[in-house]
Amino acid sequence: MIKFSLLNPKIISEIQSSAKLQEKINKILDNISKNIDDLDRLESIHLLKMLEEIIESRINELEYLSWKSGELIKKINIAESYGELRDIHGELNEIQKKIFEMQPNVPDLHRICTEYRDKISKKIINMVIRELITQNIYLPDESFAYIATGSDGRKEQTLITDQDNLIVYEDSDSRYKDFFYEKFSKLLVERLNHCGFKKCTGEIMPSNPKWRGTHSQWIRRVEKLCSFTSDDFKKNLVNLIVLTDLRFIFGDEELSSKFIGDVMKIIYENHLVLNEIAKSAASLNVAKGFMRSFRVEKKGSHKGFINMKLNAWAPMILAIRAFAIKNKVIATGTVDRINDLVKVGAFNKEDGDLYKKSYYTLARFRILCQIKYIDGQYDDPNYLNPSDLNEKEKNDLLDAMSQVDKLQKLLIESMGLRI
Repeated sequence: MIKFSLLNPKIISEIQSSAKLQEKINKILDNISKNIDDLDRLESIHLLKMLEEIIESRINELEYLSWKSGELIKKINIAESYGELRDIHGELNEIQKKIFEMQPNVPDLHRICTEYRDKISKKIINMVIRELITQNIYLPDESFAYIATGSDGRKEQTLITDQDNLIVYEDSDSRYKDFFYEKFSKLLVERLNHCGFKKCTGEIMPSNPKWRGTHSQWIRRVEKLCSFTSDDFKKNLVNLIVLTDLRFIFGDEELSSKFIGDVMKIIYENHLVLNEIAKSAASLNVAKGFMRSFRVEKKGSHKGFINMKLNAWAPMILAIRAFAIKNKVIATGTVDRINDLVKVGAFNKEDGDLYKKSYYTLARFRILCQIKYIDGQYDDPNYLNPSDLNEKEKNDLLDAMSQVDKLQKLLIESMGLRI
């Protein structure tokens, strides 16, 4: 057992408050003890000294990277140019990459990436407003809200980000507001892109007129999407899925709250939407083959690879979203949704814990794909070569995929779906 008396009081408190941490520490100490039993005193001292140096070096590097990250985040508010913000964003991404390689903690990465990107986005918005003023283009009387969607809306940001956002603004008879928010949106998208927020390939950005508008325009738009009267059924469904992950970033928070509430009410009360999202979630193939093997790409440039986004991560995110809509859970984050689904009895606690563990596992492997892409080892951040994994990693990934299979079957059963 751990000799708590030898430790700093703050560390003692943190260890005592975490059964998981105590279990990990005891396991590590037991392993060390077993491996030094056959060494003499001098050999034991050498081994322990070496471990001490390794641990001290790791602590120093993690503390330095955390300090540097904090200092860079402070610089966001005083940055005077888009170039400065681009460089700060790039440095922060690189720091989080290094920290994740040392300590692959998914919740920490989500939280920190979301925190600094929110700050950078707000700074850019303010700079764009000032830039427009220099062109004699002024803010209208009608306020607006800049709202995140997708992984940003769920606070699940990772090392690579793109723009998934919309703008809603107040209703009025004035035409100037439409002129202003068109100019503002187009310039904002360009400035965000310059600062490292890549343009969305699906055009889910306010520069696209379909992703900005007044509150009443948006409500009509969402109601039309829910009717599935358009010929582009699949695109309608994708857009509705996007609109279930909304989060306020900047502007009029009261307007944002009303908008998000109204959109959620329309979507959550439409049984057809729920049914189509559930079918989509249950229909996605999971890259788990027969007898604990992986189902890999059979041809093309990624032959032998797993599409982690389409055939592992997305089916889980979508299935949890479908359960959330079915049970009127309004949380947006995947783990928050799972926690609330446990509370309302949709999942038991044991299954909920397994689903959360599986989500973090799938997210971790997605982030590792991104790291290999950033380092030039992969040509696409969404594909994983299973031959790059050790046996434990393969088993972890297969276990997570088994939980996605389980979720899909439960969804089919609970919704009475025909797939």
